[in-house]
Amino acid sequence: MKTKRIWEIIAITLICACSQQDLPIYEEYNTASTKETFIDTESLDNIFYHPASDSYIKKQEDPYHIDNIKLAYKNLIERKECLNITEITPTHYALKIYPRNKEELWEIENTEGINVSYIPFNYMYYHVNNNSQTKRALFQETSPYIQMQNAETPYTNTIETIIDTLPILYVAWPCNKVIPDNYHYSVEYCIFNPYYYKTSQKDAISQNDIKKIEQEAINIALKKESSQHRNSNYIDTISGQFSFLDKTLNRATPLHNVKIKFQLGSVSWEIYTSATGYFIIRESIPKEATYNMVFSHPKWKITKENYTTPQIYTYGTIEEKWGTSKHYNATYTLSTRPLFEAHSAVNYYYIG
Repeated sequence: MKTKRIWEIIAITLICACSQQDLPIYEEYNTASTKETFIDTESLDNIFYHPASDSYIKKQEDPYHIDNIKLAYKNLIERKECLNITEITPTHYALKIYPRNKEELWEIENTEGINVSYIPFNYMYYHVNNNSQTKRALFQETSPYIQMQNAETPYTNTIETIIDTLPILYVAWPCNKVIPDNYHYSVEYCIFNPYYYKTSQKDAISQNDIKKIEQEAINIALKKESSQHRNSNYIDTISGQFSFLDKTLNRATPLHNVKIKFQLGSVSWEIYTSATGYFIIRESIPKEATYNMVFSHPKWKITKENYTTPQIYTYGTIEEKWGTSKHYNATYTLSTRPLFEAHSAVNYYYIG
C-alpha cells in the first residue's frame, strides 16, 4: 500500500533526524547540544522527554476534566456570579486507546470529530530552554503492542525484520459518538469541552458564562489566582507562514500541509498550512494553550525510526510567545533540516 510504504521510507530517511534543539527559527537561532544531554532546570520532576514524538512534556492538570469544571462552577456560584447555566454535564470521554496494529492506528487518527493526542491530557508540550544544564528524565508510559514486519534493505537485497513501537493514543471522544467494540481502550475520566458545548446546545447559552467557567477552570488547574485570567488572556486571531531554506533549490520553500495545533489539556484547535505555508485561525483560544507543529497528514506522517508517532515541535504557550497581544501573525523561515526536506518531498509525492 502506497501510504504504508511512504511511511517506512520517511522513517528510514529520518534515522538521524533533528531533535528540538536542531529546529531553531531564524530569530531565535542557537547552537545548543542535542536532546541527549539537557533540559530546562525548572520543575525537573515534572518534565520528561517523550521519545516517540521527539519532544519534551511537562505535567499540567487538564482544565477540562469534569471535576475541575464543576469545581470552577461551584466557585463562581459561591462568589455570587450570575450564571444562566444550571447544570454541567460531560461532553466527551477521556480515553486511553491501545491500537493493535498500524491499520487500526491510522483508522483512529483519521476518525472525524475526535481529538487525538500522543501525550496524556494532564501533560503539555514543553519548549526547551537551550541554556539548560540538567539531564533529561524519560517518559515511561508505553503501549504493550508492537508491529513486526519483514522489509527488503535498500541496495543489499537482504530481508530484515522491522519492529515498530505502537503508541498509546489519548483521545477526547464525544459522549454521543459510538466507540467501536473492537478497540482496546479504557475510560480515564469525563471532559467538559466548552467549545463543543456551545455548538451542540439548542438553547442560547451566554458565551460569556461559558468563558467565565473556562477561565476559572484554567485558574484552578494551573494554580493561578482568579484575577490572573481575564478575557484579555485569549487570542482572537492567530496566523502565520512557515517556509524553510531548501539547499537543493537554493531558496525558501513553503512548508505545505503541516498541521498547526494549539492544545490545552483535552481541548485543541488545529489547521493545515496552505500551499504558501500560511494558516489562520479566527477563534478565541486561551493563551495557556501550546503552539505546536505536527508533521502528520491524513495521507502520511513523519516518524522516527521504529516509532509510529509523528514528529512534533512546540513553540511553547501562546502566552510565553506573544504575551498580551489579541491578534498575532508569525512568519518564520526555518533552517534546513531533514525533517522539513522529508515533509516537503512526501507532500509533493501525494499532493504535487
